[in-house]
Amino acid sequence: MSTFRRDARSSVQLSALQDVLSDEEVSLIGSQVGHVWRERTLTPAVTVRSMLYRSLHPDRSIAAVLADMVAQDDG
Repeated sequence: MSTFRRDARSSVQLSALQDVLSDEEVSLIGSQVGHVWRERTLTPAVTVRSMLYRSLHPDRSIAAVLADMVAQDDG
């Protein structure tokens, strides 16, 4: 992988993903494909964004991604 792609990928912040993929968009896409979910602490949108973030940062553990999410909410 080129250095540029690796650097660009590592610079993606969790908060930026919310700008690109909103809660409403995730809900709309889920509804369009017939998905039904229950109310949970981690909403479908949060889950999708955290999985996307994790795929962009493969060196980060799930625990680290959750810590980033908490830090984002506190900040």
